[in-house]
Amino acid sequence: MDSGDGQLDQSLTATIWSRQGDSQDSDEEWHQLVDMTVRQDTGPERDSLPGQMLTAGYLVTDAMFVSKVMHRLQSALRQTSEGLVEGGSRLRQVLKVVTSLLCSKCEHVYRWQFAIAIGLPSLSLVIFKALLTFSSQAQEWITEVLADTAEMQMCYLSESLHLPAEDDVAQSAASNSFEEEEVQFVLFSEQLLPYLPHLVNNRLDTHNRLKIVTLQLMNSLIQAASRCSHQTSETVCQAVLQQTAFLCIILQSLSPEAGCQVAPSGQLFDSALNVLACLLVNDPTPHHQVAVSVGSLVEREFSQCTSTLLLYACQLGRHEALQIVSELCCTSPIMAIQIVSNDAYCQGMANLLQSGLSQSQDDSHDRLAMVALVLKTCLIATHFVSPSNAWMPLHLQLLFKSVYQALTKCRHDLHQVLCSLLLAKLISLYALPSTTHIDVEDLLPVAERLMGNHSAMAPTFQRINLPVQTGVLDGIPCILHAAVRHNGTPAFQKLVGSSTWATLWATLHHSLSQQDSTCGSCHAVSAFSYHGLCNVAKLGCSAMTMEPAVVIPQLADGENQFSQCCLLMVSKETVEKFLELEGTLSVGKKQDVELLLSQALQLFYIPLAVEKSLSLLESILCVWYDGQLLVRLLDCCVYLSDEKYADMLSDVLVRLVVPTHGSAPFREQFWELMQTNSGSVSCLKLLLSAQQLPSVISSALSLLCYTVSEVPHAPHICGSLLTDGDAIDVLSFLTHQDQTVRARCCSMLGNLLASSDLFYTSLKKLKLIPALIHCLGDSVQSVRSAASFALGNAAFHNNLLYNRLAGAVAGLTGILDDTVPRTRTNAAGGLGNLLLHSDSLWSHLKKHQSLDKLLEMAVSDQQTACQLSALQSLRIACRHSACVQVLTSCVACTIFNVLFSETC
Repeated sequence: MDSGDGQLDQSLTATIWSRQGDSQDSDEEWHQLVDMTVRQDTGPERDSLPGQMLTAGYLVTDAMFVSKVMHRLQSALRQTSEGLVEGGSRLRQVLKVVTSLLCSKCEHVYRWQFAIAIGLPSLSLVIFKALLTFSSQAQEWITEVLADTAEMQMCYLSESLHLPAEDDVAQSAASNSFEEEEVQFVLFSEQLLPYLPHLVNNRLDTHNRLKIVTLQLMNSLIQAASRCSHQTSETVCQAVLQQTAFLCIILQSLSPEAGCQVAPSGQLFDSALNVLACLLVNDPTPHHQVAVSVGSLVEREFSQCTSTLLLYACQLGRHEALQIVSELCCTSPIMAIQIVSNDAYCQGMANLLQSGLSQSQDDSHDRLAMVALVLKTCLIATHFVSPSNAWMPLHLQLLFKSVYQALTKCRHDLHQVLCSLLLAKLISLYALPSTTHIDVEDLLPVAERLMGNHSAMAPTFQRINLPVQTGVLDGIPCILHAAVRHNGTPAFQKLVGSSTWATLWATLHHSLSQQDSTCGSCHAVSAFSYHGLCNVAKLGCSAMTMEPAVVIPQLADGENQFSQCCLLMVSKETVEKFLELEGTLSVGKKQDVELLLSQALQLFYIPLAVEKSLSLLESILCVWYDGQLLVRLLDCCVYLSDEKYADMLSDVLVRLVVPTHGSAPFREQFWELMQTNSGSVSCLKLLLSAQQLPSVISSALSLLCYTVSEVPHAPHICGSLLTDGDAIDVLSFLTHQDQTVRARCCSMLGNLLASSDLFYTSLKKLKLIPALIHCLGDSVQSVRSAASFALGNAAFHNNLLYNRLAGAVAGLTGILDDTVPRTRTNAAGGLGNLLLHSDSLWSHLKKHQSLDKLLEMAVSDQQTACQLSALQSLRIACRHSACVQVLTSCVACTIFNVLFSETC
């Protein structure tokens, strides 16, 4: 500013304040000052005036003027407090001048010093306290003064709270000053908030000016808090949340009735929208605490405002309303469900989407943000809807169609990602109607595009801040699966024959094999979350079923991305990488793990169940063996506590290990792991828990049954399973209601007892012999056969258990005439073993005429194996003199002669 301009400003200021005495503070001069400051700040002729700060720049730094302002405020406030209208008029004049000066364009430091000098921000509190005592009197001028005061305070809060610093020393001083100002700001906020409900609920505010200005003041307060430190911002937000009455009034302003009474149209509603949007968007507290509080108010007291919010958001496309609805949908199921259950709201969202995407030449930030917000709002809303087997309702079909068109036609990556996620969510909730057409050929280029750009999209996608765990590409496999399932085998042929199929598995392999924890551990920047992995696994399983000749051979190729991904999906590293485990799992995360593993297990079950080519199956098993499949399955077993998922795991293990299905390498590896890997033993114990399904228990018993006799040291491992402190409950299996479990348990015990006598003591301690004896009379022949096998082996190595086996004589003798040859053979052999080491049980055999029946069996049985087993037992009996006497009796001799003549 040159000297001429400075002299002019000084002259103007001197002219205004040249007179002395009472006339110096006249109403006329304050009227002139009001006109001058308002015209200077907002008038069109402002730029033509000499200098940039004419009156404002000098007035706010003039000590005389500051003194006059303070004097005017004190005198006018005193008169106003006495109920004098003249005082209110004078107070309004000075408030307007102060407001204009605070909003002027002069240097910030001068305005800040001026505000502090006249007592802001506490000045407004003094005025509110003094004037609200007159609010019960019918004096509209008080309402106007309150509005002017609130407007002045709003202008003050719109400025930063600290002075700018030009050097290090000043910056340090400013930092200390800023901390002190923050403390004062928090104190001021806590004192101001209790007045706000009274200001917005003033019955004399017929034109809603005071209510609108108060809402704007609230908006400025929240924005000022957002410029402070996190702690200060959180403290202010907490203070706002405590003012439930004020929030209720805001929500009342959003009701249809309030919207109809507003003049000018919508100004009160707009102000209320801005406050809520600012409060929700700037919420520094974790878990959307503001949204939770506002959402609970919406549901409990002011549910009528939800229709207005949804109307403005869905049908009129108001960005602030969309923001509020989006945030509240995260915590308010009522609002979320209203969106997806109402024809008008779904149609409104569809129209907004089509309108935003139709402006192909307009790639402005506002338009892109609006489209993304529409998609995000719908995606959040569907999160609260319960799964249904019914077809998709008509209004959602309209939304589905619009989103599908957006997915296949728009070119913005973020929009396509959100479209794919929303479509996937709708598909998972509802069955697709026959009228819904999803063309896999339309999806292939979109899938290729997103998979190629997902890494670059990750940071942008993370800022969307969805309330559920979601990966960038989660929707792609779900939509592809819906398309191919909906259109049948031809669609599968197109998919598995396209480059998209290979790209999908290559992208998944890259995602699963990444070592960078910053990319792998955070779901928001991952290609796939756990739900996305489930969708990929489901797509692979369906492809195996529909096109096995194309897909299954890929498993035999160890270099193929498909085969590698199958192995990576069932690994402990994958589980820990995506869920960031720290020793324990929450309920939700545990369900995610089980869901993924159950889908991934089918990738290994289907080839074992359907593949008929022995050479191809052997190649697949070799790839799986080299990929440590068995190790991965046993490690993941601890995450499969749910019985329906453990069933699939146990079935796959049986098909890999049991000789009738699997291969020797897997069987040897299994028992090697049982000896060296404690997790493998834990896996088997988990599968053998009494809470499992009978099919799981029987499969786990088969693993023991068919390998215990073939692998060295297997009996020792199995023995530890049955005798440790957390041993499996074998007794419950012997009395299990499922016949397969009873039979498999008896067979497992029989194999154990046949291989070594180490388990004899445990058998005695666990009191299993009575249960085995009871099984001899079971109505199921397989149980009787297995029980006779086990009891015979309990007497095979020594006579340690003879006393406890005495009760088995009657049962074994009784089934010598069983209809099943194998059972008769086992029974005959068992009776022989009871005489193998001593004749202490001879009296029991004599009582039940066991030798006589063995002789009869040796003579008359039609099965050679049965006859030989009976003769072997008779030969053992001949070692004891008491038995010989019976065998040399007349009847016995006759039987021997017949037997001898027949064999000759």
